[in-house]
Amino acid sequence: MSNHEGMEEPLQSFRRHLRLAFILPILLAGLVGAVFVAQTYYLRDTFRSVEKSYLVEARTRTAVKLAMDMETGLRGYLLTGEDHFLDPYRQAEPQVGPAFDDLLALVRFNSEQYRAVIRMRTYFDDWHDYARRMIAVRQHSGPVTDIRLNLEGKQMMDLIRRDSDEVVQLEQANIQSRIESVSRTVRVIFGTTIILSLLLGMMLAVFSRHNMSSAAGSYDAALNTAHQRTQEYKESQRWLEAVLGSIGDGVIVTDNSGAIVFTNPLAKNLLGDGSQLFAGYFTSEVIHLVDEFSREPLPDPFAQITSSGQTSVSTGRMMLRRDDHREIPVTQVASILRDDSGHATGVVIVLRDLTQQRMSERALQSSEKLASMGRLAASVAHEIHNPLDAMGNLLYLLEHQSMDDSAKTYVRLAREELERITAISEQMLTFSREARKPVTIKLSEVVDNVLSLFMPRIRRMNVVLIKQYAQSGEVVALPGEMRQVFSNLVGNALDAMNGSGRLIIRIEESRSWTDQSVNGVRVLICDTGPGIPVEVRGTLMEPFVTSKGEKGTGLGLWVCRGIVEKHHGALRFHTSTTPGHSGTCFSVFLPTGAVSEDTQSQSMAGRKVS
Repeated sequence: MSNHEGMEEPLQSFRRHLRLAFILPILLAGLVGAVFVAQTYYLRDTFRSVEKSYLVEARTRTAVKLAMDMETGLRGYLLTGEDHFLDPYRQAEPQVGPAFDDLLALVRFNSEQYRAVIRMRTYFDDWHDYARRMIAVRQHSGPVTDIRLNLEGKQMMDLIRRDSDEVVQLEQANIQSRIESVSRTVRVIFGTTIILSLLLGMMLAVFSRHNMSSAAGSYDAALNTAHQRTQEYKESQRWLEAVLGSIGDGVIVTDNSGAIVFTNPLAKNLLGDGSQLFAGYFTSEVIHLVDEFSREPLPDPFAQITSSGQTSVSTGRMMLRRDDHREIPVTQVASILRDDSGHATGVVIVLRDLTQQRMSERALQSSEKLASMGRLAASVAHEIHNPLDAMGNLLYLLEHQSMDDSAKTYVRLAREELERITAISEQMLTFSREARKPVTIKLSEVVDNVLSLFMPRIRRMNVVLIKQYAQSGEVVALPGEMRQVFSNLVGNALDAMNGSGRLIIRIEESRSWTDQSVNGVRVLICDTGPGIPVEVRGTLMEPFVTSKGEKGTGLGLWVCRGIVEKHHGALRFHTSTTPGHSGTCFSVFLPTGAVSEDTQSQSMAGRKVS
């Protein structure tokens, strides 16, 4: 009995030490975890505060920048009286109020910053009232020469800048203090980690010894195995994400209930803005498909594949309707995922975006239409040219026959009009058969040649022609294509005025908008017509887009832009529909350098439709 009691005591002691060997490290680990959690929450709050500080700085600078944009626009308008200088003022005006509101919401818990922002808002409102008064004065009384009035606005803006600097300085001080707090916390975390790790190691060394060594070995082996498997899983996951992210289709993976568990980047772009996380949503909530022709809603892909009993379901062309009401042409393939035992574990849905394919199809159709029209025009010009020559010869012979003076006059007028028709026919043939080698030309001569064709119409419409040639405008280009460009632009200007008005043509030296090192010649063709409607401005130079209604084909400006870009130039326009100040000005910039051989060989039908 005594031996049993003697063995029981060591056994109880062993059990007690064994319990301590497990309990004390667990308690210590719990303590370490609690410390880490508390410090982590503190760091998270501090980081959020720092992030908020940076946001306050950004919003402050945004509000001040908008106010400065309005001030810059106002100064330009007061100095010149030109209405377009007020564009920055008008664009920034509706944004300043919300910018100050956002800033007030961010600093509402900081009394000093809040007061400073309130002052900024008050100063801006005063300046805004001042700006309206100055605009009214400039519109009704001409230039403002009162120095006191001009300095009044500057003083208000200086007060806004002063208070914005105060807000930024206060926030930078907050950032500095928070960064120092984070540094201290990080040092404490490191120190706590080291100390608790040492204590944990000592406890393990004291209480585990031989009895824990085997457990530690097993734990290390299990840990190494788990780490290896984790690395393999991560590598497999990275490989899978790289493969799915590089393919040109949107891939959506769901679980067995239809909830989305994975979307590749292209699927995110198709369904949303590219950054939205769709995990956890059901396919019926984010995938909305409609028939391309009947516009009838189509069934949810997950429900369709699971109810069909098939392994894979493919659907033809349809439209994917997004939450922003934009529709994208797509095709869809849905397949069921199964595990090793054959049970369904989810569904893979593949959406293919057909937008580029549709654009390519439309571009090809447009190119075919243009090629057919060009061949038809050249054929017509060629067929009527010989009869026109014959008629001209007959009229010439008839003019020299014996007849009274009035009859000769009529014959002569008929022959002159016939010569005009023949000249137009020759010009069409020139466009179609001109050599593709560029030469040095003077744009002033090309423009005058074009104007000579339009002079009867210009006189008939009582249009005032103003030519401002600062230079002859020598460039290396294809003469026929340049005539085509300026003929189209002058014709459009006359069509827009549809009566009396002013046609202004200016030729001057200039530089490229995109590269100031490129010298060239700029030709401006301006009219005083009603201007281009807002709804067609963005797509005006695309094929089959016109502002002339049924009278226009929508091809002229597209062809002109292609010709200018082929010569490494640029075609832009500025327009206004304001009554009394309406009009449109097209600007053609052509560099003075030569056109490359690759550019010479480009075909009009082969250019990309942008």
